[in-house]
Amino acid sequence: MDTFKRLKEVLATAETDDQGRMRLPPERKLAEQLGVQRSMVREQLATLENLGFIRRTRGSGTFLQMPQPAFVQIYFDIALRLGYISVDALEGAREMLEREIAYSAASKATEADIVKLEGLLAVMNDNSNVNESLAADYDFHRHLAYMTQNPVIILIIQGLASVLKEVVHRRRVLVRQSQSSMEKTNGSHVAVIEALRKRDPEAAKQAMDTHFRVWDQESKERINWFTSAE
Repeated sequence: MDTFKRLKEVLATAETDDQGRMRLPPERKLAEQLGVQRSMVREQLATLENLGFIRRTRGSGTFLQMPQPAFVQIYFDIALRLGYISVDALEGAREMLEREIAYSAASKATEADIVKLEGLLAVMNDNSNVNESLAADYDFHRHLAYMTQNPVIILIIQGLASVLKEVVHRRRVLVRQSQSSMEKTNGSHVAVIEALRKRDPEAAKQAMDTHFRVWDQESKERINWFTSAE
């Protein structure tokens, strides 16, 4: 029996307790249910815990939980390092997702969401600290994902964004070191906010598409300039 099937069998034994939590049986009972040695159960539980699918609390039990974005991040990071996927593929996937995210977020946007995005944009425009500006940019797009209220989208986009945050950091710094490039990329966020304020999904999707086209153009120009300057 392969490892993946064993892990699924362990998860399938979970039952809802009186507090509405999905709880796994104790190790001994779980071993009996699955017809395996207790040591094997312990090994599978350790794997699930490392992947973020369960939480074990001494004296309380073992509970199922949604994995953290790090689970998806590890997958993309390893696949990238092994050459199974490229940075361009990751960026392309993220951009496609974010266009639809903007579309979905527009119909769910609240005034509090708009205020938060405007605050993050204000931090982006203050380029006195490049790292803070970049962090605000990351948080801007992450909050858009939260606005969809879709846990699958949130998990995937955070995993993608976390890996890209590391591998394209140099390119983002180069863009923000140019006042002109920074103003163009930050300015393209304004149209996204305005479309969200109007609760216009199509306009939000188009604004996000424009934002990524501006980012792609400015980042390529800055890389070319930096390369030729070397």
